[in-house]
Amino acid sequence: YNNSKKDRLLGFGSVKLNFTDWLSLKVRSGLDYFTFQHHEFYNEHTPTKDGGQMVDLTTTLKETNNDFLLTANRNLNEDFSMSLSAGGNLMHSTSSSKRIDGTEIIIAGVDGLNNFQNIRVTPSGAEKKINSVYGFANFSFREFLYLDLTGRNDWYSTLPSENRSQFYPSISTSFILSDAVDLNLDAISFLKIRASYAEVGGDADPYQLRNTYSLTGLSHMGIPLAEISGNQISNPNLRPERTKSIELGTDVRLFDGRLGLDFAYYTTTTDDLIFNAPVGETTGYRSAIVNSGQLKNTGVELLITSTPL
Repeated sequence: YNNSKKDRLLGFGSVKLNFTDWLSLKVRSGLDYFTFQHHEFYNEHTPTKDGGQMVDLTTTLKETNNDFLLTANRNLNEDFSMSLSAGGNLMHSTSSSKRIDGTEIIIAGVDGLNNFQNIRVTPSGAEKKINSVYGFANFSFREFLYLDLTGRNDWYSTLPSENRSQFYPSISTSFILSDAVDLNLDAISFLKIRASYAEVGGDADPYQLRNTYSLTGLSHMGIPLAEISGNQISNPNLRPERTKSIELGTDVRLFDGRLGLDFAYYTTTTDDLIFNAPVGETTGYRSAIVNSGQLKNTGVELLITSTPL
């Protein structure tokens, strides 16, 4: 039999300060914390575990996010308005686990750590941080022409120092043609054209740059024994993944909004994919983490909405 228990705590708080009617500051903080406990017991003569076994696993994960955003909204005149924002985020994630294995049961049917001849304790843990700064700029002209610009820089703790800092821009624009000119078409009540380009990135899991060691739970002459963690070859020159996407679309609404057509074409390309490549097991490993290959997705989306009555 086995049983498990999970306790989770989610917390979030924010404060917003309005310095003027056009300038404000928002500060936020969030917490996600949970512990997971799992227990397994196998009595003697259980298939594949003839001598009996007990497993106790305790895992704790904690992630905090703290960010701020300074925003300015101004109408420059009757035609132009803009919104400027700048902010930053600190993400910190930690995890720890402890696995206890007991083998060779002493008294059949008794579930308890002291009822096993061999006890093995295996601890593990990981830590990860991402520090970010970003900015947004939104411009509008007569509420029918819009331009949005963003820029973000991330620093990843899981990547080597020369590849740790990465910048990702984006630009998008939309033009509401039906508000800009008189189409002289009674059937078309709304017509918008949009286009966008964006870049985003992704990092690796912790401890992929160098070989690490973990305690085995065994000892020799009182000295704890360790072994190389996992069966994967590390990569000290790892680079972040980078995804570039382009989207073109249009939104048309007919007959006072009773019929709507939303069409989009998109293409997304991801370079420097991070994945585990198989290697010959004669090396002592099963895989190596590498940057390689390219993934490309292209497609169209069509959304039709209708309110006939």
